[in-house]
Amino acid sequence: MPATLLPDWIYRYLVPDSQFEAAFAAVSLQQKSRLKKLIAALHCWYGQTRVFASFAQTDYRQGLQAGSSQKPRDWALIRLDRDAASPALVLATVLPLVLAGVREVIVCKDRADTPFPAALLAALELSGLETVLECPRSAAENLLGELSAASSSGAVVSLSETGRERTGQDLRIRSSGKIPEYALTGPASGGLWIDDPGQWDFESLRFAHPNLNITAWSERIQSLPVPWPQKQGTIFDLRQAEYDVLFLPEERFDPAAAWAPVSLGPGQEGSYVWPDFSLEICYSNRVTWKDLAEEVRFASESR
Repeated sequence: MPATLLPDWIYRYLVPDSQFEAAFAAVSLQQKSRLKKLIAALHCWYGQTRVFASFAQTDYRQGLQAGSSQKPRDWALIRLDRDAASPALVLATVLPLVLAGVREVIVCKDRADTPFPAALLAALELSGLETVLECPRSAAENLLGELSAASSSGAVVSLSETGRERTGQDLRIRSSGKIPEYALTGPASGGLWIDDPGQWDFESLRFAHPNLNITAWSERIQSLPVPWPQKQGTIFDLRQAEYDVLFLPEERFDPAAAWAPVSLGPGQEGSYVWPDFSLEICYSNRVTWKDLAEEVRFASESR
């Protein structure tokens, strides 16, 4: 297999180093610190894989010989929609693939009238990812075709922050069903419970989740440094609202911890993790079944 699976023509769409440098300079030291904290948390959650590939074979008494192999995928194409702005969601998508040892991880953002958000480029720079593209949809489709031809051990991950765009329908048709696609849609609504406004880092919330519609809840209306709508009620009123993600003080996690797919406490308000994005989807799996050879079966039955 060649040293790289990437075609030469994509380099015209690479985000240049100068753009990365400008974006990194535009993000404050405190914001960089928050991104590093999320990266460290994702490393803790997923862990760095220590096994490159594995193979197992099992001989069953009934005469079946089953083999299974697993290795990191050769490539993964992460497609961001035009509204992509959340460094927390992007890191939560990229890091599992990187930690699993996927050979080529490519982030591709649809070319839009607005430049690539500085926060996203800074997050990708800190994650160590270098193949970041900004290109028209046709180029993304061509890239998928060439990657699929080079290796069928790949995957497409489509990330939509707002849910307004259909994620990857055309790409799935062009891959003829051979390349799995995973569509991730970011949380649209968030509920923030406030006992003491001083517990929360509001700037971190705004930086990490710029597209998230957050409603602040408390037992009384508070004076807040953010223009988010406020609702007065009890913690159980918050539960009834059914938000996609909750921000809860530590003392409120019980019994509220399971009220949303993701619940984040003070200090982790700038984080995110996909609850159903397991490392298993980062690997290519193969299974073989065949009849056990007669001499092997006889030897096994004789023992």
